[in-house]
Amino acid sequence: MSEALERHLARVRAALDELASALARDAGAAEREGYRERLRSQLADVKRCAALVASQAPLREAAPASAVGASADLRRAIDQVGLAARAIAALLAAETAATELSELELARQLHRARRDQERLARYLERLIPKLARAAVRESVDEAELAARRAAVARPGDGNRSSDQAEGSPR
Repeated sequence: MSEALERHLARVRAALDELASALARDAGAAEREGYRERLRSQLADVKRCAALVASQAPLREAAPASAVGASADLRRAIDQVGLAARAIAALLAAETAATELSELELARQLHRARRDQERLARYLERLIPKLARAAVRESVDEAELAARRAAVARPGDGNRSSDQAEGSPR
């Protein structure tokens, strides 16, 4: 496994560990039964995902703060998505409260602000794959990338599309 992929998986592990801690804490403190059960269900899903990632990547620290280029932009974009999600949730709560209290102009303003944050989040979600590809290209030399792509494209390597093209049954 490439070092670049290991760094990405380390970030995923760190994020999943943080999410699992928050879900466990909040599931224990949640007062509404339906919400508490949803948090517990989500916690189980996060733990399964974390186990999958852990089986693929050794435990190591996430990327150092000194990352540059696409790796640094990728780290920033990932952080911004998280911040945007928090802002969206807070805006939604405030918008709902304003509506309940018949503060309709404020509710409209909060709604517009929430939509702006949602647009930013969608932009970042489209940007992250581009930054991830650029970060890989910056950290892995072109010869290794070409060799990996060629290995995947070789017929008879167990690749489903190759097997189907040759008339092999599934």
